[in-house]
Amino acid sequence: MKYKSLFILSVALPIQWFLVRWLSKYPHLVESHYSQGLYPKITSILQGVFGWIPFPIGDIFYFILGIWIIYLLYKLIKEWRTAILKNALRITATLSVIYFVFHLLWALNYYRLPLYQNMDIATTYSTEDLYKTTQKLIANTNALHTDLAFADSLVVSSYSKKELRAMASQGYKQIPRTIIPNENLPNLVKNSLFSLSISYLGYGGYYNPFTGEAQVNAKTPEALYTVIAAHEQAHQLGYAAENEANFLGVLASIQNSDSFIQYAGYTYGLRYCLNELGRRDKDLYKELHESILPGVLALYKNHHEFWKQYDTVIETVSKEVWDKILKISKQSDGVASYSYIVALLVNFDKSEPNFLL
Repeated sequence: MKYKSLFILSVALPIQWFLVRWLSKYPHLVESHYSQGLYPKITSILQGVFGWIPFPIGDIFYFILGIWIIYLLYKLIKEWRTAILKNALRITATLSVIYFVFHLLWALNYYRLPLYQNMDIATTYSTEDLYKTTQKLIANTNALHTDLAFADSLVVSSYSKKELRAMASQGYKQIPRTIIPNENLPNLVKNSLFSLSISYLGYGGYYNPFTGEAQVNAKTPEALYTVIAAHEQAHQLGYAAENEANFLGVLASIQNSDSFIQYAGYTYGLRYCLNELGRRDKDLYKELHESILPGVLALYKNHHEFWKQYDTVIETVSKEVWDKILKISKQSDGVASYSYIVALLVNFDKSEPNFLL
């Protein structure tokens, strides 16, 4: 590529950054024109183009992109005396193209209206409200566990992970269109080719905005696997914030017609609420913790042991990097913003009495 083209693309990078910062101040505009306007058309096209491919083409794209960036860095170092300007421009031009495509295909969703506003619910809640919601989650979790296994045994899925992926989106059909107006429900979920690598990074899945693929860590236990699939499908629907995708993943799982997937959703949501209750009131936490069936607690132990086997300094570093990315992406609390799922669960429970019977 000629110097002129490289220079123009490089100059476009800071201009794009300022335009995105400016656009982030107008969430209503992003919501109406992009998240509910252009984006559903984009994701529909991506699913049509890549949906028929049985393996995650996005992982191959990431692999090629990684090699290309390494090559550019190698050229920058090797030719620092003779062609440093051109090689530097190649890097900034590449970043400029990636930044543009990333935001066009998905990332502008970071700046849409918060989900709680569209749902018309509050963002704060009392400890009493949290206690009541946690009680309901425990009652439903215990009841489903009793249907699926003995009280002191682990629930074992009878489905393959391929079947769980196919079933994960079914619950989204039951979520009111006032919450999810996008009629193009997610259906493009695949196992990651990098499942072992992302296990060491501490991640259960990720969304590829360049191909529209929701990718799940194939090594995760089934009860985690199905909720993670639903979580990544929420990203497909244009909910970029991790806390909102967590909530929608739990909600879609609970609304699913299959008992095992419901159970997975309840246990996932219960863990967040129970931990938050423990931070607020140790006595109430102990009271409710004692009411949870031993088999449910065994499930949590099983999940903890799964992640523990991959617990290395790599995970610590990756989580710190992700924390910074979340803060840059208008999630000011970073990784801590994940706890916002509790506010959504509690206040949705208050606004919809039939949500947790």
